[in-house]
Amino acid sequence: MLGFAPMSRTARSTRVALAAASFLALLEIFRSGMNHIIEGNHSTLFELVHWVIPLWATIVIASPWCAWMALRFPVRAKGMPLALLAHVGGAAVFVALHMGLLSALHHVDALSQRGLRGAGTAHRFVFYVGMEMSAYAAIVVVVLLLEARREAAERALLAERLERAATGAR
Repeated sequence: MLGFAPMSRTARSTRVALAAASFLALLEIFRSGMNHIIEGNHSTLFELVHWVIPLWATIVIASPWCAWMALRFPVRAKGMPLALLAHVGGAAVFVALHMGLLSALHHVDALSQRGLRGAGTAHRFVFYVGMEMSAYAAIVVVVLLLEARREAAERALLAERLERAATGAR
C-alpha cells in the first residue's frame, strides 16, 4: 500500500487557489467565446492568444497570494472587521500584482510584435479593478469554505473519538 504524507495547509490552500483560478479562467474563456458567437462576432485566435489567455493565465499565477491571505486572515465572527479590512488590502495587492504581470507580459509581446499596442497600464488598471477584486474574492471564498469544511470534519472526527473513549471508559 502506498502511503502519502499529509499535505500542509499552505500547500493544500495553494492548490485550491490555483484550481479555483483555473476554473474561473476556463469559465470566462468559454463565456467570452460564447458571447462573441451570440453577438455574431467570431473570436479570432489573435484575441484569444493575446488578450483572453494572458489575462486569465496571470490570474492563475497570482492566485497563491489569495490562498496566503485566506489562511492568514480567516473570516470568523470574532475579528471579522479586521479580516475584511485585510482582505480589501489583499485584493488591492492582488490587483496590482496581476496588472503588473499582465502589463509585463503585454510589454514583452509588444516588443516581439511591433504592431501590437494595448491600452495604457493606468487605463487597464482602472478598467479591470472590479473584475480583479471579484476574482480575488471568489478564490479566497473557495479557499475559506474548503478550509472550514476540513476543520468541521476534523472536529467531527475528534468528537467521535472522544465519544468512543467515553463509552469505553464506562
